[in-house]
Amino acid sequence: QIGFTGTVFDQVYENLISWTRGYANRYYPENLERAAISGYTLSVTGSPASDHLTASLNYTTTNPRNRSPDPTTYNLYLPYRALSNLNFDVQWRAQNWRGQLSGQVQGRTFIRAANTKWLDGFRLWNISLSRQFRRGSVKAGLNLAVNNVSDQHYEVLERYPLPGRQFVITLNIEY
Repeated sequence: QIGFTGTVFDQVYENLISWTRGYANRYYPENLERAAISGYTLSVTGSPASDHLTASLNYTTTNPRNRSPDPTTYNLYLPYRALSNLNFDVQWRAQNWRGQLSGQVQGRTFIRAANTKWLDGFRLWNISLSRQFRRGSVKAGLNLAVNNVSDQHYEVLERYPLPGRQFVITLNIEY
């Protein structure tokens, strides 16, 4: 089974409140008279091994523009909106085992209203393996995961770095 979905969007916003960095590196709301966000999304999902193996891929590109009549900002990118995103997920299931590989690739994000500064894109890879147990009325699950496998240094807001590689062990017990 394979499924394809495509969506094209073009939205105009009147009186959109956007956040901008101002005095003392603080964020302040800014009222934009008009903004337009257009783009497209493509999605592919599949299950080539009768639900033992499933995969999904989702790609979105956006063109967020300031359409306010101010000549210094007209048609510039809106800050804090990624221009592209790619997400994928591959899952494998067999009896009580589950493995997962997922990733995210995010493109450039402008961070100043004047479009003079941006955050570079980044790539994240995550992997996990889990096992479910059941004995009588007790259910348990063990999950081992490594997030940000490649130890990518990235930010979605300027000067707020997000975590590097993380090792996660989770044990859930229900009775």
